Amino acid sequence: MEDNENRPVTASSETGIVLFLETIVRPAYQIVFMIAFSCIATIFFVYAMASINIFEKRPSLNPIVPKELSELASSTSQVKVGLNISDFSEFDIRANRFVFDAHIWFLFDQSALSIETIEKFSFLRGSIIKKSPPDTKLIGGNYFVQHEIRVEFKADLNKKYFPFDDHRLYIEMVNKYVTPKELIFSASLSSFLMAPNLHVIGWRVIDKSVETGFSESILDTFDERKNVAQPKILFAIDFGRVDIQDIFLVFLPLFLMVFMAFFSFGCNPPQESTRMLTLAMSSMTGLLAYRFVLQNLTPKAGYFILSDCFFFLLLALVFLVFCLALVVLKKGLVTRELIIVRGIIYIFSYMILLSGTVYFLFYWPYT
Repeated sequence: MEDNENRPVTASSETGIVLFLETIVRPAYQIVFMIAFSCIATIFFVYAMASINIFEKRPSLNPIVPKELSELASSTSQVKVGLNISDFSEFDIRANRFVFDAHIWFLFDQSALSIETIEKFSFLRGSIIKKSPPDTKLIGGNYFVQHEIRVEFKADLNKKYFPFDDHRLYIEMVNKYVTPKELIFSASLSSFLMAPNLHVIGWRVIDKSVETGFSESILDTFDERKNVAQPKILFAIDFGRVDIQDIFLVFLPLFLMVFMAFFSFGCNPPQESTRMLTLAMSSMTGLLAYRFVLQNLTPKAGYFILSDCFFFLLLALVFLVFCLALVVLKKGLVTRELIIVRGIIYIFSYMILLSGTVYFLFYWPYT
């Protein structure tokens, strides 16, 4: 008597849940699932792209409170500072390298400070690679000095949300040759400007801010008298990503390989054993090979970024599909039990895709 458990199952031999699980893995229904998921994922991606996602940490800056300002009023000199950025000749988010051209000016009391002292300004994590001779004049009895400068610097950017990341670029200017008891900076948004025709490919300026104060270098944790304080001004520019090319290059091949692996669920051995193995194995090897492409597309960081999380999630799903394909091929035919397991794994895979997309886009970056 023939063993019923090892008999191939057809659509006409089963009803109810087994028929449903057998039907949903057919290619025509898989295309419907694929289109529905793609539409939902696109909505999530558009929302993530439209929101502002900035995770940079503010550099240390100690503000000068009114009480301290009143105490320093008799000994220190206030210097008004302005910065007008005309162009970013280099704007490399992946390498954290930036070069900008700007006009910088200082307004101060010449009887209290010399031009030589004022011109000893510098930028942290950067260098002034071009500086014009000072252009000076008197404004309201105070000395006005301006320079054309080109500054190259590196920024500490948080790239964990790539490729949906926005960034806050901090430009830190200090004077290491004086202390707050001798000089303090003063600036406002009206003196921090950017050229109207400033254009950075793939990015747009969405906001800017400026803060003044001082930074303190700790030289001895047990003796504060040895610490060194320097007047500092912090310019911040918020850049929003407008280029969607990286999103397509990262996610489109990844999801296509996962969908291709899912199509192996619709193959029934022994007639379609070769096709099932080809789809499962091609998806697995293709995903592993694409990892080397991602290394050139994604920024280098010493931590997991969003694209890494999606890659490992999809790799786990493809590996699960590959293992199931091996089990089915080992069995040699599709039984009732395999139809149930295959259908449940197929539905479970889409649930993981959907929940993983929501988690990584909207919860994981904030943990």
